[in-house]
Amino acid sequence: MENVDSGTTEEVQDDAGIASIEDFLDRIEDPDESMLQSFQTDFEIVKESLDITTDLNDDNGSCEYKANKELSEKWESDAGSVKPNKKSNDGFEDCVFKGTVDSLNFPVGPGTLIYTNMDAFTGTFDHGIRNRTGVRIFSGGETSKISGTWVHGFLTGKARIEYTAGGYVEGIYKVGVLHGFAREFGIGGYLKEFSCFSNGVRIGWIYKGMIGGGYVIGKVDDKGDLTGKDIAFVYPDFRTAIKGQFTGGVLESGQECRVTSSRQVGGVIVPRYSQVQGPSYSYDPASALTISKQPLLQDPWEKNMVEVRSSKLEQAGEGLFAKEDLPEKTVIALFAGVRLKTATLAAQNRPKSDYRIRLNADLDLDIPHECLSTSVYKATLSHKANHSFQPNATFDVMEHPRFGLIRALSSMVD
Repeated sequence: MENVDSGTTEEVQDDAGIASIEDFLDRIEDPDESMLQSFQTDFEIVKESLDITTDLNDDNGSCEYKANKELSEKWESDAGSVKPNKKSNDGFEDCVFKGTVDSLNFPVGPGTLIYTNMDAFTGTFDHGIRNRTGVRIFSGGETSKISGTWVHGFLTGKARIEYTAGGYVEGIYKVGVLHGFAREFGIGGYLKEFSCFSNGVRIGWIYKGMIGGGYVIGKVDDKGDLTGKDIAFVYPDFRTAIKGQFTGGVLESGQECRVTSSRQVGGVIVPRYSQVQGPSYSYDPASALTISKQPLLQDPWEKNMVEVRSSKLEQAGEGLFAKEDLPEKTVIALFAGVRLKTATLAAQNRPKSDYRIRLNADLDLDIPHECLSTSVYKATLSHKANHSFQPNATFDVMEHPRFGLIRALSSMVD
């Protein structure tokens, strides 16, 4: 069993180690489907390195895996015959098969299934309704399309599941559950998760992508949950981190540290960190009444990026300034105001605020008047940026381990 890496006492940055992380991110963020297969070739080695003995007893795995395995074994001797152009059943749902059958009425070659709810499958059948390769299109619900191969009724091998709202999961499947490396892309194409599974249970190290940049990185527990005391949120600069206790991927208590190098564990490049230091941070999303439980506790990354001082604009008061030159599309500062539901009468009748901005279709963010001074509130600082008719920054959505879903100010030019 590997030793827990609690951090190094050295603050010296290993440039080669940092470069390895950046190269690894380039690989796992690349939408090229062949990327997963390159990891899958080392799957057995990965399990050995993690002391995974699941396949030594193939009954181990998720509840879904166990149920699917039992049914799949039953269907090994029954591939599923049909009555062409008449109601049949694929083992789960009623459908009508259109295509060619063999002498035993097993579908063979190109064909189509039309389900009673108007879902449709089109592909190639291998002597049975439950053995097929192709695409199922869904007429409604969260899933829009599944592409892959079904063996004895269940997804097996490489497959891709696309969602109606956007985003998709691609991975290696075994009797309908993930078994190998997998990744999920969220709406807009950001990498939402890179992980590894054994019989439907996450194993080893996981990169959980956050909207707007940054990752929660750590080793999952025996249940496959991102829970433990040695997990970190790494900011978009991939130098600053908050490391400590996470439960289910949510920050319970963590302190600031630096990414100093990297190492390879279980087929995954993971960061090494300096010793943690400074105050403790925890998940602390704002409500409609409370902007923060610790309003004077600055974000460790933001405080290194920007500072508040007198604006160069006339009658503008204070302004927000970058501490150093920043490239285009760099997250500069954070905006985490109180959360106001846009459709409520109370929110609509709230006094006009120059600091209220839209978060999404349901919520606005606002900095209350009593929190405008940094002597009262400086947990985030984007509200100190001044408006300009020639802006050099714009607001994007960001997912933050302390504040939750917020807005962030990003540079528009170098």
